[in-house]
Amino acid sequence: MTRSSDGLRLLALGALALLAACAGERPVAPTRPEAPASLGLAVGPAPGGPRRVAVRLTLRDPARAVGGVQGELTLSAPGARYVGQVVQPDAYAVTPDSVADGEPLRFGVLAVGPLPADVATFVFDLPVGTGPVTATLRLRRSATPRGLELALPAPAPATEAPGTLEERPVRRMTLADWTRLLEPGRPAAGRQPAYVAGAGLIFGDANLDGTISLLDALAAVNVSVGNLSLIADPAFDNVIAANVVPANLPGLGEALDPSPPGREPNGTFVVDLLDALAIVNYAVGNFVDVVGNPIPGRTSTGVRGVLSGTLIADRLLSRDTTYE
Repeated sequence: MTRSSDGLRLLALGALALLAACAGERPVAPTRPEAPASLGLAVGPAPGGPRRVAVRLTLRDPARAVGGVQGELTLSAPGARYVGQVVQPDAYAVTPDSVADGEPLRFGVLAVGPLPADVATFVFDLPVGTGPVTATLRLRRSATPRGLELALPAPAPATEAPGTLEERPVRRMTLADWTRLLEPGRPAAGRQPAYVAGAGLIFGDANLDGTISLLDALAAVNVSVGNLSLIADPAFDNVIAANVVPANLPGLGEALDPSPPGREPNGTFVVDLLDALAIVNYAVGNFVDVVGNPIPGRTSTGVRGVLSGTLIADRLLSRDTTYE
């Protein structure tokens, strides 16, 4: 299958069939490593009018690679209207499809590999009569490229800086936009109601922590490039929970569902950046197909089993048991 970048270079992103990913490297234990890197904010005029400003999020001296960040951006100007983002070739920023004027902008940014120094740039229109602007970031989560959580410090509030901060085209990128850009011809995702997260029993919760966040999206990206093993670590469900594109509705993988979520038109199952983008869209409030729905047939029993030695006969594995 060919992924058309349409100007984006998806370096090292190979869409791997599920069984092919099984030979990947066993992931490092999920710890919280120290993060010498720090984030920076800058605010400056942007093309498009005298009341338009750009807010740039940057990484300063990243001694440890950062794979993604998730947070909320607030401007001091009441009624500031979010216009869109600067589309970058090496970082994928996701924002809500609908943002009310003046409300904080939720976002998630991830990359295939480390984030660049210029993480993301968001553009706003300001009301008439607005004075100097301050931008404040509330950092929700940050992670390494391998999907391990980082304790990055949030940057200090940024005041308006002189000069034009950003001169490139600005767009509002929805999940459908990213899908068309990364894989032309793929049907755009639809919408359906969200469900309450629960104990790793939902589509999108790849790391089984009961919630859907940037960390789950990064886990999907790492499976796609072979950094994370598909099935070797019981702390991750990359086989089903992380594989959400294509949606293949109306079924969700029930016993009689002829085409469950994640099954490609040619019958293979692929975990790649499109799965990660769908998951991070849900994490910032965009309800997309499959993500957030309960996985059929799963129950929260807490039963664990150990497989060891050599299996010399068929062995039935139960859906409600976590195997090591």
